[in-house]
This record gives sequence, C-alpha cells and structure tokens, in this order.
Amino acid sequence: MIDENTLLKAENLSMHFGGNHAVDDVSFELQKSEVLGILGDNGAGKSTLIKMIAGVHTPTHGSIFWKGEKLGSQTPQSMRELGIETIYQDLALAD
Repeated sequence: MIDENTLLKAENLSMHFGGNHAVDDVSFELQKSEVLGILGDNGAGKSTLIKMIAGVHTPTHGSIFWKGEKLGSQTPQSMRELGIETIYQDLALAD
C-alpha cells in the first residue's frame, strides 16, 4: 500500500543488458516535498535507473508507480506528461 504522500515508487527495479546487470533490485519511495539524491561510482547504474524512471528503458524486472498507480510501458513523452523530466548528461549537447 502506498500512502497518499508517495509520488514515485520504484519496486525491485533491475535492468540487464545481456549478461551485464546495470541495475539490480533497486527500490525506493519519493514523498511529496522530498528531495532524493542518487549517488554512486561511475558505472554503478545511476543513469540507467533514471532512464528507466524517465521511460527511456523498460526495466527487465520490477515496477514503477506514480501516485499509487502502477505504470505499464511508459515512454519519455508519457512520463513528461506526468511531470517527470530528465536532463541528460551528454557533453555533445553544447560546445
């Protein structure tokens, strides 16, 4: 059960690219008025986790909930419509 203050919930998210387990069984809840930081070494899976939440990658396993509703196959556009946006770290975007 997700409480009414929970905006985003990730439940047992995993992402595998072949034999590489980029994200393995990550769960968290983001409450209203809360700031959540995701920290880790290079290659720890932070960007892949964010891309799953943003609809870029479909998780190999696990679920994403928005305001208590389980999301299915989300796209970047459908996540933008919910108010979830990502600023990508890409040095090629500007000089």
